[in-house]
Amino acid sequence: MLLDTHALVWALIAPEALTEAASRALGGTGQRCLSAASLYEIVYKARLGKWPDVVPLAAFDFERRLVEDGFEIIPATGAIMQRAGALDWHHRDPFNRVIVATALIRGLPVVSKDEALDGNGSPDWRRIW
Repeated sequence: MLLDTHALVWALIAPEALTEAASRALGGTGQRCLSAASLYEIVYKARLGKWPDVVPLAAFDFERRLVEDGFEIIPATGAIMQRAGALDWHHRDPFNRVIVATALIRGLPVVSKDEALDGNGSPDWRRIW
């Protein structure tokens, strides 16, 4: 499964913010993935002061910690970026577009609170929350 950025942050620093279904899904799988775009989003928003809770995560080698914790970080490849740009979907957040494209290309469900992701137009889409 692929974690949306907020689901990743909550899993790491505020697991009580996850729903029971999301917690069960995270605990019941050996495959926990995230888009490299999530690392960019966390550090970018921390630097701008838009997400103060993530500042501690941006202050060290976050990628290494995630890999040590068993997460697979999926690179934002050319194919993923092309799919993100081509989605016939009115969602303007580029981070979410890359996350959705990553999930679609890899055939992964997404752990996310964001119901707006469901409007991406893909019949193969599955969101867990």
